[in-house]
Amino acid sequence: MKLLNTAAKDWLASNQEFLGRYIVICLVALAQGALALSEVSINFLYKDDFHMTPASVAMTVGIINLPWTFKPFYGMLSDSVPLFGMRRKSYILVFSFLAFISWFCLAFVVKEVFLGVIVLLCIQLCTAFCNVIGEALLVEISQLRSRKLSFSEEQQQSEAAKNVSLFFGVKSCGVNITFFIALFIQNFYMHLTPKSILD
Repeated sequence: MKLLNTAAKDWLASNQEFLGRYIVICLVALAQGALALSEVSINFLYKDDFHMTPASVAMTVGIINLPWTFKPFYGMLSDSVPLFGMRRKSYILVFSFLAFISWFCLAFVVKEVFLGVIVLLCIQLCTAFCNVIGEALLVEISQLRSRKLSFSEEQQQSEAAKNVSLFFGVKSCGVNITFFIALFIQNFYMHLTPKSILD
């Protein structure tokens, strides 16, 4: 435990100027991990609310995942076209807010298939854009640290690999935390009787 605390302190000391970027990266990764739980409810949405056949569901999933194929374009857009005078912060704020609005609409407004597909497409676009910003920040941190510490090419690759591992590690934590919370909620509601719900 003492060794872990020492390692954490050393890491914070050497990455203090990048701490804000790391926080954004971890939040993006956690959010993407948490989205894994929504896939279950979206499958029920297709089946129970929209009454779609398996073939229609497969086609719809293919359509709503299209925004992920344009990730390089999002990276070029955020790097070359500043929004509100900022290159990345503004994009991540706008698309995070748009994702929140889209989830809200999916929960309380959407009643038909076409509108549902449009909203889900918008959610995937926002998620993909935020993912690109998170990955761009990882690259930026690796480059800045490499210049600051005069890393060799091998050390640069090692630094980039550590950052990518951090991203996917935090994303996995988001998945696990979300599923544990979901299990807790499920167990809580399973023990409620109809009478206790009405009370």
